[in-house]
Formats: sequence, structure tokens, C-alpha cells
Amino acid sequence: MANLNFSFEKAYDTISINDKDYKLYYDDDSLRKYQDQALKYKKEVDKYLKKQKKIENMTEQQQKELEEKGMVFVREFVETFYGEGSYETLYQASGKSMINFMPLIEYTLDWLDSKVPDLDEKKKAYYTKKRK
Repeated sequence: MANLNFSFEKAYDTISINDKDYKLYYDDDSLRKYQDQALKYKKEVDKYLKKQKKIENMTEQQQKELEEKGMVFVREFVETFYGEGSYETLYQASGKSMINFMPLIEYTLDWLDSKVPDLDEKKKAYYTKKRK
């Protein structure tokens, strides 16, 4: 008689940022939440790029308001993925430099892209493989 064993993997990846660990969850609810946030990010970037063409026509106050709105959105994005309160810690770790900070956003989006298609392909392969 065979003794079979099965265990599930944990539904998260751990990312270490400046020696602090963060968990990026890939359970279904988290992935939906992340995808919604990624779509909002894309829309915000598109809006910003359209406004950027008009930035030279903006007053200094309007430029400041646009920058502040962008910072609020970046905070929301980061805290969706890395947890409440994580933005301030990570922004400090970046030297309070958006030039240093933005690669984390890109890294996070790349991670999300790697999870979603991968899961879809695994499901497809499972359901379409030939049964003996």
C-alpha cells in the first residue's frame, strides 16, 4: 500500500527590499485587486502623458497639484501590493527620489505580468492535456 502525500505551495512570493521582506500574494482575490490597480496605473500614466504635453502651459500651482496627485496615486499603488504604510518606508529607502522609486513600480508590474499569464497557461495545460 502506497502512502501518498500532497501539500499546497504558499500563495505568495517574498520580495526583499533593502533587507525587509514583503509578501506579494497571488491568491485569486489578490490577483484581481492587483490587476485592477495595474489598470488604474496605466490609465493614470496615460492621463499624465497627455497632460505632460500641456505642462508648459500650466501655472506653477497647477504643476504642483499634478505632482501631488501623482504622489497620492503612487502611494495607493504601492500600498495595494506591499501593504498599508509600506509607501513611506519604501520611499524613504529610495532616498525620497522618484527616479530611484519608479523601478520598484515597474518591477511590481513585471511580477504581476509573470503571475497572471503563468497561471492561465498552467490551467490551460491542465485542462487540455490528453488523458490516458
